[in-house]
Amino acid sequence: NEKNVVPHYFLKEGDHVSVLEKKVSEKKETKPIPEFRVVFECVDYLVIDKPPGLVVHPAANTTAQTLVDQLLERYPELRQVGDDPLRPGIVHRLDKEASGAMVIAKTQSSFESLVRQFKLRQVKKQYHILTYGHVEPTEGVIDLPITRSKQQYTRRAAGRNDGRQAVTRYWVERFIGNTSLVRVQPETGR
Repeated sequence: NEKNVVPHYFLKEGDHVSVLEKKVSEKKETKPIPEFRVVFECVDYLVIDKPPGLVVHPAANTTAQTLVDQLLERYPELRQVGDDPLRPGIVHRLDKEASGAMVIAKTQSSFESLVRQFKLRQVKKQYHILTYGHVEPTEGVIDLPITRSKQQYTRRAAGRNDGRQAVTRYWVERFIGNTSLVRVQPETGR
C-alpha cells in the first residue's frame, strides 16, 4: 500500500505488498573479534560460551565476522543444519553485547527438537545484568509489550500497545555502589 509497516503487520485482503531485498554484506571487517569457547559437545549439539561483542548471525548491516562464520570454520557440516542458510545450527541467539551459553544443533533432528523445546518454553533461561541505579522493588515481574523503537530501528522499546508480549521475572542479587546486580528470567523469550 506504498507505506512501511511494522514487522508483525497482519495482511488484509486487497493489500499490495512490495519487498525490498537487502543483501548481506560479503565484505568482512578485519579487526579482531572475540571467539567463542566450547563448554560441552556431543554428537547432536554443542554448548558454547558466547563472548560479548560477537554478533550471532549475519544481517544486512553486519560487516564483522559473526559466530556463524566461526562455527562454520570449525564445523563445516553445520551448513546442512537448520532452516535458514544464514543461521546454520542456530536455535536461539544472544544480543551482540550479551555473553552467555548458547546451544548449537549439529544435526537436523536435534535442531528440530531444540527449536520445539524453545518454542514450548521448556528451556529456562536466566541472565545476570548490571543496571544503573538501585532497582526497587527488589523482585517482581515486568509485563510490558516490546517493539522496535521509533527513534532508533536497531533498538527495542517497551510499553507500546503494538508490541509483542514480554514477561520477565527479576530478583536483585545485591547493590554495588550506584548499580544493581539483577538476575532475570524471561518467561516469553523476549
